[in-house]
Amino acid sequence: MREWYRELREDYNVSRSYHEGFCEWYIKRKAPDSVRQILAYSIFFFGVYLWTNIQLSILLIELGSVGYILIVLYEWIRDIRIAYQKKLKKAGE
Repeated sequence: MREWYRELREDYNVSRSYHEGFCEWYIKRKAPDSVRQILAYSIFFFGVYLWTNIQLSILLIELGSVGYILIVLYEWIRDIRIAYQKKLKKAGE
């Protein structure tokens, strides 16, 4: 195993491009197709997972905002009713 890694490292030092990391180099040039396919599926499904979570979080924020607006409107209408009832009581006395 140690010899395999040493040979891989030497090949990397000889054939890598400028600013190319070891993992990127290995995936592009040495990894079998099955590893590339697994990585492609993983990245795709992780993107789908992130997209659905972003959509869910946006939906929750929207619902929370609508709920907050409804609560503020309810309290505002309640305050108007209380003020109107106080005004009627004063007028009746």
